Amino acid sequence: MAAILAQSFPHSGHRAWPVLSAGISVVAAGLGAVGSGRADITPAGWGAVAIGIGFLVAMLLPLWLRVPVVAFDESGLRARLPGFGTIAWADIERVRIVRLHQRGVALLVVDRHREARRRRRGGYWPRSYARAAGSDDLAVPIDGLTARPDQIVACVQLAHGHALAAPGAPRR
Repeated sequence: MAAILAQSFPHSGHRAWPVLSAGISVVAAGLGAVGSGRADITPAGWGAVAIGIGFLVAMLLPLWLRVPVVAFDESGLRARLPGFGTIAWADIERVRIVRLHQRGVALLVVDRHREARRRRRGGYWPRSYARAAGSDDLAVPIDGLTARPDQIVACVQLAHGHALAAPGAPRR
């Protein structure tokens, strides 16, 4: 059987516009304060410029570098969310999509086997997203990535099934 091809899903480029508008607004406000010429607000203006530039760099650098939010390979599934890490395919019971219509968010929910949950709990954010989705394990938002949420979940489910069907794969 063929190996699992590594796949990753970074944020798509259209996610940059809200970040750009917020960062540029803070920089412009800071430059306006500096340009006012008042000595009492000039340091705050330079501070706002520095914070705005820092915000732009911190938020746009992962978009520019195409850092994957969700990725998988032969070793398992991983997400760029604090506390998610890499989850081995054998530890995953099922993967599904949950749409929170009141928030307009699609979540990739990963349900692990009980032993895997006991070994590693997971971080605050993946668990809080899972609670919002009605699960008790891990979840990651998958809106605004380079593929549609249903395509991402289909790819992950296919890779999960392929990994468990491979010869020599650990069985549960």
